[in-house]
Amino acid sequence: MHHLHQVSTARTRWPLAVLLALLVQAAPGGDAAAEPTVNLSWSFCSSAPLTSRSIGPGDQAGVYTSVRGHEAPHLGYRLAWILRTPDPGFPDAWRFDADGCQGTDLLTINPRGPVTFTRCFDFAGASAWTASTRVEFDASAGTLRIELDHDYSPLVVPSVDQTYFLARVLFDHKWSSVESGATMCSGIDRPVCIALAQAGWID
Repeated sequence: MHHLHQVSTARTRWPLAVLLALLVQAAPGGDAAAEPTVNLSWSFCSSAPLTSRSIGPGDQAGVYTSVRGHEAPHLGYRLAWILRTPDPGFPDAWRFDADGCQGTDLLTINPRGPVTFTRCFDFAGASAWTASTRVEFDASAGTLRIELDHDYSPLVVPSVDQTYFLARVLFDHKWSSVESGATMCSGIDRPVCIALAQAGWID
């Protein structure tokens, strides 16, 4: 039987971006172990946390998620990101759900890193894998939730000293604009906060 071990996520907001270190808790009933740190960054497997960034029409904004200090064997992981605005109303420029102005075609959720990059390896290693994603807009809460389920086999045994790539979420603002238009998604000038709402690994 497999178990999902959740990450304890703190809540912090930044204009256009969010970011903090998130600590993975030891499995219930297990021995205390090194506390892994999950990090969000604008760069691939960077230790630099997300800071405020100006995003405009035509930009591609990639948010990278990585983990360091994890030593428990695993067969998969779950991630969820939440987008919200500090002001009422959610801008069309950030509606990357199926019913939104952008749609899902301009949102890429990739759980595999560049194959030529040797400093930071995929958390799933070379295992055979499957991935599924979900994007949902909650009109009552004014939030966009993005989820990734990544499963693989055989069991992966990580190195506690290694930084591992978990995912990249790429927002393509090809159709974004400040003003509304027949073929454009308005509100790119409005601040949006991005936070990691859930993280956990499966053993």
